[in-house]
Amino acid sequence: MKTKRGGGRPRVLTEEQIGQAVKEVGWTDLTFRAISSKLKVGATTLFRYAPNRDALSRMGMDAVLKDVKWPKAQDSWKETMRSWAMTAWDVFAQYPGVAHDYEQGIISPKMSIVAAEAAYYLVSKGFTTTQAALIVNSVFDLVASKRSMADFFERESSLFSDLKTLNSNILLDHEIPEEFKEEFTEVFVNAFSSRADRATTESILNVILEGCEKCYSREV
Repeated sequence: MKTKRGGGRPRVLTEEQIGQAVKEVGWTDLTFRAISSKLKVGATTLFRYAPNRDALSRMGMDAVLKDVKWPKAQDSWKETMRSWAMTAWDVFAQYPGVAHDYEQGIISPKMSIVAAEAAYYLVSKGFTTTQAALIVNSVFDLVASKRSMADFFERESSLFSDLKTLNSNILLDHEIPEEFKEEFTEVFVNAFSSRADRATTESILNVILEGCEKCYSREV
């Protein structure tokens, strides 16, 4: 007599296992093939838990955030937001590609909790919920955007060295001198890469926080 099998397939993976695999593989190499290979399971099995790359990324983000030590809230809301924002920068820097996914709207549950707690802290300092949400979005969007740009420059630096070998004749009907190409390449790369470094990001962040304080000073 045949024994009837139980319904459904046994769960062979957890979101934590998948997230850890994503964390170890990294976002620049994040594919179903890479993660299924890391976990030693078939792509079909992995697909049951993560229907697309976005889902893999979210699980990886939560695995990363699980180990982050966030600075304690201070009396100064600006100092607190600055310390949280730059901690996020350091996390994004440690895992290239996460900032880009965040920019694209791929936000994990733990990231949502971080944003909600930051907003709640601002409300405790006298901001309205709407103001707090705008400040949190502005701060973390800035950090993600700048870190994503930094990742790009670190990954694609060869694109800019190619400027020296490019021929003109797009705007002009003659070649530009080689010495100018070299000088321009150096200036161009320095100008754009400096816009994405940590110090510049913190400087822009300070401007945003000062602007928020002035904008909402009559209400806070």
